[in-house]
Amino acid sequence: MSKDEQNEPRSRRERKKVEREQGKDRKRQSTSTNTEENAKIEDKKKPRIRMVPIWLRIVIIVGLAFVGLIFGAMFGYGILGGENPIEALNPDTWRHIYDIIYDGID
Repeated sequence: MSKDEQNEPRSRRERKKVEREQGKDRKRQSTSTNTEENAKIEDKKKPRIRMVPIWLRIVIIVGLAFVGLIFGAMFGYGILGGENPIEALNPDTWRHIYDIIYDGID
């Protein structure tokens, strides 16, 4: 018998154990190379510079929502309701709508 044959596991349990140990060794080697590659990639990454700051994005979105609300009211009152769209911006119109909705509720 040669030395290799003597070192070979004889039972199925011993072979599985050797295979598991070899698999763990391979995983250790692959993770060490992955961490080295990740470190190199992180060194190459540039810091992100935002063209529009987050606070300005929020202000823009709130402003666009307000403009959409105004145009929606004008469209609904003017086009769908058959009235002058500019009257949708008149506070007297909103008081009249309020009175219609809540008239007689006490």
